[in-house]
Amino acid sequence: VSTQSTGGLPSLGMNKTMSLAQLLARVNLVLTLFGVHMIYLHMIAENKILFWVQILLIVPLVLCVVVGYKTRLAAVIVAAWLLLVSLVSYPFYLHLAHGRTWGFWMEAALFSVNMQAVGSLTMIAILGAGAYSVDHAKNL
Repeated sequence: VSTQSTGGLPSLGMNKTMSLAQLLARVNLVLTLFGVHMIYLHMIAENKILFWVQILLIVPLVLCVVVGYKTRLAAVIVAAWLLLVSLVSYPFYLHLAHGRTWGFWMEAALFSVNMQAVGSLTMIAILGAGAYSVDHAKNL
């Protein structure tokens, strides 16, 4: 019996429930990302370059993660972009350095949500999309 690793835990293979859980996790991640990034897109609307990079590059990559097409590559690119955007856009650490607390909690919360998404995308990049994905269908 060969064992595989699922989420860092040993497993005897993929079953229907696990594959469905991976699909639901990808959909949940995308809904979270779009909810948070509606706020972010409103904030960067005056910066046209960032706005169009977000719309033309990141949105299609996030959709690739959902349907499971080139999932690992798309997840790595989106995670790197999200990490960079989070560090630049939500500098909660600067508020504490200057003794201000008025913007700390909101920016820390948005930063935390983005770090949750980066962690989820990293898990998707490591584990792959699962059985309900275009990548899996192409390998059959």
